[in-house]
Amino acid sequence: MTGLLGTARKSLDAEKFRRTKEGKEEKKARKEHNKKFGPTDKKTKRKLRSDAKKSDAAKGAMLKKRGGTFKGTF
Repeated sequence: MTGLLGTARKSLDAEKFRRTKEGKEEKKARKEHNKKFGPTDKKTKRKLRSDAKKSDAAKGAMLKKRGGTFKGTF
């Protein structure tokens, strides 16, 4: 499946998986990993989110200036 319908299908499948025993275990493991290796204070988390948004904005501006997105031009 492609397009919006394919995206919706993937989301539904992911939701169903998260409800299974394996999905719940995976979610728990991911949370533990993030707690162990990720930043814990609010100030650092906020800074990381801000940097990510600025990076995305800079990339978008560069692509727009270049005339759009073209596959394989990086």
